[in-house]
Amino acid sequence: MKKTAIICLLVCGLVCCKNANRIVLRNKDIPEKDRNEIQAIISKVYSGFVAKDASYIKSITSKFFKTEEFGLLDTMMTFIPTGEDFSKRVVIDECLIENGKDYGTDSIESVNLNPDGYIITFEHETNPFYIYMFSVFNGGSNRILISCFFLKENGLWKLRTLFIGPYLYNGETAPQIYARAKKMSDNGNVIGSYLTMAIYSQYAIPAGPLLHYKTENASRELTDTLREKIKEKYSFPLKINDIATAPEIFSLYPQFVGNRYYPLVLYKSSVSIYDTVSLGAENKKLHKVIGEIFPGMFQFSDTIIYHVTNQPIGNAGEFKYYGFFRARE
Repeated sequence: MKKTAIICLLVCGLVCCKNANRIVLRNKDIPEKDRNEIQAIISKVYSGFVAKDASYIKSITSKFFKTEEFGLLDTMMTFIPTGEDFSKRVVIDECLIENGKDYGTDSIESVNLNPDGYIITFEHETNPFYIYMFSVFNGGSNRILISCFFLKENGLWKLRTLFIGPYLYNGETAPQIYARAKKMSDNGNVIGSYLTMAIYSQYAIPAGPLLHYKTENASRELTDTLREKIKEKYSFPLKINDIATAPEIFSLYPQFVGNRYYPLVLYKSSVSIYDTVSLGAENKKLHKVIGEIFPGMFQFSDTIIYHVTNQPIGNAGEFKYYGFFRARE
């Protein structure tokens, strides 16, 4: 896939929001003293992630940091590549918000310089608070988003909560992935669009409830439309009677391997998975016709992953399988 440039917001000025009494400063209009304090804390948080040291992060958390969130820190740390240079982060957005109320929710929108369009949603706070979102490398052209929410307590900034989630896939944000899927759908490629939207769903919520893309409703409608079209055309398990051993395809979905996604075809075979020679011969026959079974699949990827099993495939439990990784012939 073509590598897409990383989007970085460098917006300035006062930004209005739903609460007329609230003042929102974005990026370079934030007082230098506050920006420097926040960046020093962010550096400490990131060092804790890279070092896999949760206690290092807990030392600068707010008294409002929820106990259950501490339990998630170890899991969050697994997303951060060891040795990644903090100076190579890309700042997506940062906001200093003051003069708040003590109830309800509020939101601010991205500005015209951001082609994606998103809304930052937050709870009212009586104390000033600060939102800092930045992305870091996560293999290939992929990046994750780290979103930190700070409260000012007794004159000092403290980490209130944070979110970590997939942000860029192959250089694209979720709205860009959606646009690609929509184009495929408009051109009649239902399968390629469906697989692409499955990837979209992994990148659609990079900051939990804090950030919402404006493509949410449109993407939901497209996904529902694609599911209906697939349901009309296919009935799973799909028995391939043109092959003598009649393999049964149970599902098709994208699988992340290395730094990218590939289509994964899961099917049941009457050939023993321990007879790899005969199993391979059957799989080659299936691979030759897979593009006819699922038109548009190779527009999504030139390589297909196959998982073959002899066991019944249900909604629960694990099953043994044999795998094939085949390029387009």
